[in-house]
Amino acid sequence: AGYTLFLTDHEAVLSLQDLNGPPKAGQNPSLSPKHDRLSPAAVLRMRLMGANPRAAIDGLDELPGKTNYLRGNDHKLWQTNVATYGKVRYQDVYPGVDLVYYGQQGQLEYDFIVAPGADPQTIALSFAGTRKVAVDQQTGDLVLQAGRHEVRFHQPVVYQAGANSNEKHFIDAHYALTASHQITFQIAPYDHEQRGE
Repeated sequence: AGYTLFLTDHEAVLSLQDLNGPPKAGQNPSLSPKHDRLSPAAVLRMRLMGANPRAAIDGLDELPGKTNYLRGNDHKLWQTNVATYGKVRYQDVYPGVDLVYYGQQGQLEYDFIVAPGADPQTIALSFAGTRKVAVDQQTGDLVLQAGRHEVRFHQPVVYQAGANSNEKHFIDAHYALTASHQITFQIAPYDHEQRGE
């Protein structure tokens, strides 16, 4: 709640919003256009540094129902029967690495899927629209200050699939902040011949 996500060909954009308070004493709510409306408070941009600028983008897990955009009077500009999806995948953002965005219990999540033999150390994130970027040493979370908002990216969870589809072998991992203010992932030794997430 309180943010909108935009995915572009080169970045993820979070538009963080504040709810304006109730009208002041003596103010007519019907004449107060800002009453109980969300207004943009901060914009946070996450960019993949050194990533493939032409990564193929796909919708995954098509959702039931279609969306129609009927704007204006020109029927030729209307968009009808637009499919919606539960996930968005960027293929080969880095060699052998895909990125998938999705919602999980009301929160945005993203996975980097690393093919056997690919190098997760190529992944580097950069953030714009922040006053501060830090790693919380107690929780391992990445903490960003954007406007009056604190945005937390939970400590990374890294695993490799086991012999059956439900089996996961977890690998110790954490965020690292580089001297150039980029975020990378420090990952404990693992089997490079197996796929990881």
